[in-house]
Amino acid sequence: MTKEKYIPGTRLGKGISFERTDNEYIQKQKEELGNVLKTKMKEKKLTLRKLETMTNIYNPQIQGITSGRTNYVIENFLRILNAMDLRIVIEDVPVTNDEHER
Repeated sequence: MTKEKYIPGTRLGKGISFERTDNEYIQKQKEELGNVLKTKMKEKKLTLRKLETMTNIYNPQIQGITSGRTNYVIENFLRILNAMDLRIVIEDVPVTNDEHER
């Protein structure tokens, strides 16, 4: 019997499945991204309809991304960023003991 490899963000379940343990943290991050997009939309005076025209992404999908309520493909997120002349900057975050326990 081979031992299953641990996948970060999961808890070993019964059999060969893994149970996600980071859903709440991921949801919070999605909501934070959506809030940043909404703020930038206001700054640039962009409506959902205008962004829909600029990106060819349907309005409900854009609403889902900006609300953080739906999962979405990275391509759509990048299309929105490109249309708004924004880019992603990745930086290290100081890690606390609490974050290791996620």
